[in-house]
Amino acid sequence: MSSLYGDPVSVSTYVILRKDCPVDFTVLGSDQVEVTCGARQDGCEFLFDAESLRRFVTSGAAALRDMDARFARERAEASDTEPSVVRGV
Repeated sequence: MSSLYGDPVSVSTYVILRKDCPVDFTVLGSDQVEVTCGARQDGCEFLFDAESLRRFVTSGAAALRDMDARFARERAEASDTEPSVVRGV
């Protein structure tokens, strides 16, 4: 029996990386890299071929540009709504 997506097995997982989470990589060959998030013994590992890693990095760079733009807008909006401080009063 096949699943909804046509494969016999489907796995869905969320991995949340916080700012202090170590991220490391090991090149396993000319077309494979292992990316480890967290400690080796209890972290999460991803294996990428070269083209998949390129797509992942490109998507990540686009996400960072969007996040930076949103941060800048939020910061500008926050400074527009804060009351002005009058010095010497």
